[in-house]
Amino acid sequence: MSKGIDTTTHRRLRLLLAGALLAALALPGAAHAGPPASSGSVVRFVDNGNGFYMNAEATRSAITGAPAELACLGIRPTPVDHQFVVTASGAVVVRISGDERPIWVYDGSLDQVCGAVLSGGAPALVAEGSVRETYTDNDFFVSGTRVNSFGTNATGFVVDVDGRTWGLTASGRLQWTLDGDLRIITEDIRMTPRGN
Repeated sequence: MSKGIDTTTHRRLRLLLAGALLAALALPGAAHAGPPASSGSVVRFVDNGNGFYMNAEATRSAITGAPAELACLGIRPTPVDHQFVVTASGAVVVRISGDERPIWVYDGSLDQVCGAVLSGGAPALVAEGSVRETYTDNDFFVSGTRVNSFGTNATGFVVDVDGRTWGLTASGRLQWTLDGDLRIITEDIRMTPRGN
């Protein structure tokens, strides 16, 4: 099911990796020094963050935590829970989650959405609502002791610009193999009509 990386997917991959990097940069100063020293250590804290999603065709994007007008400028107003666990192998497992986080769905790729914001325009809003969102990473500092699988998932409901309610599932997951191969496992945004 995995896809190899080609020229067309490089831009989307950079955006997904940028989202993971933003999660890393959201950590308090102490976490930047690397994982805790002993196996079994658990670190928990709350910090603000946004999530970024795009479908495989790069025709639809979604942003959690803040609308594009803020998120594309790096503003992260809504809190999420962070948990870091050091495993016996030395890998650091991360889970970042948030309940009832706001989400905005847009037409176009994340490049197009943020490009519109940065040029002073307005991105094409499709729907907005709220989701439960989770980011997981089974080897956050890439210890090399295991295949690193990381990504996000969001599920909830949105209301489109015409007032119709939709179920929403958005996901993006990557895998970094022990051979150094980076693969896109999934990137998707699905809206399913709900009793309109």
